[in-house]
Amino acid sequence: MQTINKIIVVFLFACLGNLYGQSGEFVVQGIVQDSITSETIEGASVILKQDTRFLAFGYTDSKGVFELSIPEFQDDLVLVANSMGFAKQEISLLKNRRFYTIKLVPQAESLDEVLLRPDEKIVIKTDTLRYKVSAFTNKTEQTVEDVLRNIPGIEIDGDGNIKAQGQYIKKILIEGDDLADNNYKIISKNLDAQVLDEVEVISNYEENPVLKQFLNSDAKVLNLKLKEDRKTVLFGTNTAGIGNRKRSKLESNLGLIKEKIKFLNLGKWNNTGEWADEQLSNYVSENSSGFNDFDKDFSIKLDPQVYLQESTIMLDERNYIQNRSFFDHFLIHKPLSENTKLRAATSYINEELDQQFGGSYTYFLDDPITYNEQHNFGGKTRNFRNEIEISSAISKDHYLNITNVVDLKSYASGTSLQFNNDLIDQDLDTQERNLETDINFSKKIKNGAMIIYGYVAHKNLDEDFTASPVSFLEADKVITGNYKTTLNYQGIEANFVFRKKKWSYSFFGGVQHLDEEFAGTSNEINAEIAIDSLSGGNDSRQQSLRGGLKLAYQMNEKMDVNAKITADIVDYRNSFFKDQYLIYNPELSYRWLKNSFGNFRLSYKFQQELPRLSSLPGFGVLKSYRSIQYGAQEVELLKSHRYSLSYILNKVKDRFLLSTTLSYVDYQNSFLRQNFIAENYNFSSLFYTNSEDFLNLNAGVTTFIDKLNMTAKLGINQMWFTRPSVLNDQFSLIKNESQNLYLRGTTYFKGNYDFYFQLNYMRNSGEIEGNSTNIENYSSSFENVLRINDKIFLNLKNELFLVDDQFFESSLINAEYRPKQSNWIFGFNAQNLFNTQYYRFQNINNFERSELRYKSVARFILAYAKWRI
Repeated sequence: MQTINKIIVVFLFACLGNLYGQSGEFVVQGIVQDSITSETIEGASVILKQDTRFLAFGYTDSKGVFELSIPEFQDDLVLVANSMGFAKQEISLLKNRRFYTIKLVPQAESLDEVLLRPDEKIVIKTDTLRYKVSAFTNKTEQTVEDVLRNIPGIEIDGDGNIKAQGQYIKKILIEGDDLADNNYKIISKNLDAQVLDEVEVISNYEENPVLKQFLNSDAKVLNLKLKEDRKTVLFGTNTAGIGNRKRSKLESNLGLIKEKIKFLNLGKWNNTGEWADEQLSNYVSENSSGFNDFDKDFSIKLDPQVYLQESTIMLDERNYIQNRSFFDHFLIHKPLSENTKLRAATSYINEELDQQFGGSYTYFLDDPITYNEQHNFGGKTRNFRNEIEISSAISKDHYLNITNVVDLKSYASGTSLQFNNDLIDQDLDTQERNLETDINFSKKIKNGAMIIYGYVAHKNLDEDFTASPVSFLEADKVITGNYKTTLNYQGIEANFVFRKKKWSYSFFGGVQHLDEEFAGTSNEINAEIAIDSLSGGNDSRQQSLRGGLKLAYQMNEKMDVNAKITADIVDYRNSFFKDQYLIYNPELSYRWLKNSFGNFRLSYKFQQELPRLSSLPGFGVLKSYRSIQYGAQEVELLKSHRYSLSYILNKVKDRFLLSTTLSYVDYQNSFLRQNFIAENYNFSSLFYTNSEDFLNLNAGVTTFIDKLNMTAKLGINQMWFTRPSVLNDQFSLIKNESQNLYLRGTTYFKGNYDFYFQLNYMRNSGEIEGNSTNIENYSSSFENVLRINDKIFLNLKNELFLVDDQFFESSLINAEYRPKQSNWIFGFNAQNLFNTQYYRFQNINNFERSELRYKSVARFILAYAKWRI
């Protein structure tokens, strides 16, 4: 009953926004023309400002017409019109005049473009950078991701996450429309590179048309512009390939781009090392330190208890993991009416993998402990995901967005391993079901907007784990662990956003109910006896009354200060404990943007949160054949101070980018582990500590070297962390450090030869109570592109490694024959040309050093044919 009352209060609070009238709205319209020819100018930027404050902005349509609005007329309003090739024009506005004809004077201008060649350029236009794809490709690129790797200022990490001008992008659009939402790797890793004409980097991106009228955004997106002959017809590529060692590949890449509908169907079967599962996971998003972060994500993830998965290293996985993969992604974007749009995305993934690896593990203690493992690992993933989104601009001042997600995933894995001299089998079967619905309604009110969020979710995770035998018990002991986690949550939140002169502010309130249950049962299979210490259950319920305030002060057009505080009153209870908490989280940031010295951001955040139920099981969880993990015995708030300093200097005209981020986390209260370690077991339990800290430096400079016609990047990733631990009843302080120095380069010779290279130096070190260990690795990668003539293209990639004075390499070659005036392409791939047998790597994690050897995927050759529609 109390929850219902709280919801009613929030609804009444939200409805107060309707009391704000709109009678004072000031609308200005006009047309922009060429002063000599009187022809209208399409795409001219028009800004409405007062002194140094920007109040509204927009662009002229195909007829040169614009319309801007603000809540009310103010003194000293100025209208600024600008377009490439014309001189900027400023006009002072009159209160009683609503329509203006602006004549722009033609002017020769070179500063808005950086010319690579007369027909290939980088164009800078307001908040958009436009790259002509032909200037950055060598015709060997297969996917959009391959093209993006060549463009200066765009970076792609090992998981496929994309950065543009030093900032992670939010999504990828196609001809201005969103087909995949945040799951943009579906597009970047699959869409055929040959359909691209231009790539646009759009800053200040805002989807919500109500907020776009008066707020600036920190978000960046990529917009893919297609070639003219790919915009209004069915297009695509079909590929079929076969090779030795039973290698095969089938691919269908079809699309239709029209004004009334856009769809893509991206499907592929292969066992040649092209992965599917990563396309829906491991996304990194940019944490906004600005005021406009109203695109809120209320999703809460389930935490698996058991992790039984393949071992990964910095080498491309296709070299040491054998896959059998099928996936299909269907994406559609369709206007349902003039103001309503439908976006739907359906994905199905079925992937199997095999891997062989093993080596030695050492705990570098006073009395070192070492054991050996050899793994034959196999895994199978099935994932069905369907996402439907309907967005409607009900009117100019009303916007509704409804999103529904169904995500079903199963993962079966197993490993047959040799532990020292014992043979052990481990099997894990996981079933996960996620259902989520989110509703977002926005309404413009006087000086601002009202936004109401509603969300509901049901999630379920079942895990069945078997270890046979368990290393620390008798030889015939087989133990199973059955773990079930259920999570249900619902909530509603109302936000009121205002902007007045140099101030922007927002206050919000809402309620949330969260219900989580966790139960586990472990038993010996032969005796069918439940193990009391490894069986039990716990459940938690949280009723939260939420509120907060955000402020932003625009000191001038280049500097602003942002502050935010949220507070939750939480009624928390689980099976063994109950209490009430006041959880507050303040944030503060200072930004100095768009100046000749670059962009600076300094931010601070104090973060508090309640632990998840997965850390409070109340019984031991069987993690592997040699490890059992116990949770914490009590509930305490997890607390941390987080500091961040970032600096970006982006000179697009000079093709120069400097990006640096320094972050530090001081954990005031966090989870760490108490470990009891021997050669054949590791028992651990969680405890709270306030002595952990983390420091990370990430810096890189990218520049274009004219004399070499090459883009080069020099960078460093440095990480330090210190954390306490209890090892075998002795308190210990663990210090770890890792460093990666790298140099990367890409040439644009536009002749018959180009290349890409990367040089890396990596160092890991660990120290615990005076005992230390250190690892140094060197690696390099060279990708050579040879255009033998206008029909034959050759791509050769080599990776070289020096690990502990041991040298090894990987290699891949691709060749294609493209007959003129033909829709057919013929080619072949060859992998592991020198048939390397093993790859050896080392790593340090906490107080453990591992030295592992991975069996490589044997050499194979695959011939294929492509047919382009």
